[in-house]
Amino acid sequence: MQVAATRSYRCTYTPVDRDGFPVPCDTGVLPFVQVRAATAEDAQRAAHAVVGCPITEVQRLEPRGHAGLPAAVAAFCAAFDDTVTGVLA
Repeated sequence: MQVAATRSYRCTYTPVDRDGFPVPCDTGVLPFVQVRAATAEDAQRAAHAVVGCPITEVQRLEPRGHAGLPAAVAAFCAAFDDTVTGVLA
């Protein structure tokens, strides 16, 4: 059995009320959860299991690279390499 590498995904969902009807967002921005999964489909299933609401969008997140930055800036940013800062559309 081969273990697949996991990636970070941001899953946007539509909130529902206790009767299961969609709740409009006052701000126009839908809430999201971040999960780690091998594929986008796995991330969508995991997010749905966590929030229990319909998932409207799944985005894969990638760590931002430090190529082309001055050495001092790259060294500072290296301390934060485990945080996710870039989004692939």
